[in-house]
Amino acid sequence: MIEDEFARHIKYCKHHDIDPTVPSKREILIQEVYDAPLERTENRGKHGKYIDFVKPLLVKKGSFQGTINQLLPQLGLFEPNNAYWRARKNKWELSFWENGTSENVLPGRIYYDRRLLHNSKQAITRGLDALNGDGIITLRRYYCFLPSSEHFIPDSISVMGIEISIQEMFKTINEDENAAITSKEFKALRQEIESNKRGTIEGIPVPSFLPESDNQLIEKLIAFMRQYTYKICNNMQTIPALDQFPNEYNFWGNRQLHQVHQALIQKCYPFLIGCKTIWKELAYHLTELGKNNQAQYLGELDTSTVAKKLSCLFLGLTGAQMEKILIPCRGRDELKDFTAPYNKPMRGNKTPPVSITRWIPLRNNIPAYNRHKELYALYGIVLPS
Repeated sequence: MIEDEFARHIKYCKHHDIDPTVPSKREILIQEVYDAPLERTENRGKHGKYIDFVKPLLVKKGSFQGTINQLLPQLGLFEPNNAYWRARKNKWELSFWENGTSENVLPGRIYYDRRLLHNSKQAITRGLDALNGDGIITLRRYYCFLPSSEHFIPDSISVMGIEISIQEMFKTINEDENAAITSKEFKALRQEIESNKRGTIEGIPVPSFLPESDNQLIEKLIAFMRQYTYKICNNMQTIPALDQFPNEYNFWGNRQLHQVHQALIQKCYPFLIGCKTIWKELAYHLTELGKNNQAQYLGELDTSTVAKKLSCLFLGLTGAQMEKILIPCRGRDELKDFTAPYNKPMRGNKTPPVSITRWIPLRNNIPAYNRHKELYALYGIVLPS
């Protein structure tokens, strides 16, 4: 890997190879220094125990347009468990959660489902990128949005019992150097969304999409909203730098951050950028090269068997990670969801105060472990003791 990284910056060779009179066979001769590093060659996703199953499913599917959450069940993943896939009200997203919502679902179950989805989506994404790089498919990604007619900007809003000043939010965008999006970029995004609205049909807004060139602006807005959520949840004076708050998985895995973030964007997006909501989609189809090489990817494989094997691999990977994933337990209300010794009373037979937070392995969370055991049973897998 070190040699590959050097090769992006300089062209070099062993001096002995071009001049045999050089006694040392280890001496390096630098032939050229590049003004800008060459593009990194990404080999992840080319082969592997997951990717070798992912590619045939994607090639067999042939084409798709929608969210990656919608793509997973269409590839046949977790098919015996399809009773748990519930379409949300807005049709573009699917979730493992009951009735399409996280309400009344125990936190451990949510942590488990998110990790399972994360593992699955990561492998599918790598498979798509690998096929696109090989010219087998044409792939594009873009953000969609539902337009909103709300332009009135309130002085403040209440989110999960927290009062937020809108002027303070605008001030943060304008002045805080840690803000992921600048004032100029924010205005440019609002103009792009306004110019790409597609109107309504019978009074119902038509979903619209932005060109890929504007994806970066939306990514910056999303990062800023996460920064602002982290600030208000932790009573910080300024927003943290991007490298100072949790990565995406840990952010969405934190129940409080997730709920406050969802409530914040639902209330702010309509008047901030004229959207009810934003979501990401992808579209791909087989190229002529892909159509001519289907046999190479499909072979004699039965895709239903491949989907089942891949589902089992994802379940096995998630199960192996359960010991390493730590989730918070905030006091006595959640302590009952964990197995011994974590649900034992503290000194003096007293349960911990509500304010105390422990970080406990996901494997010791009863709802998460029961969910894992349930999915293993659906596939006839014997759960290791």
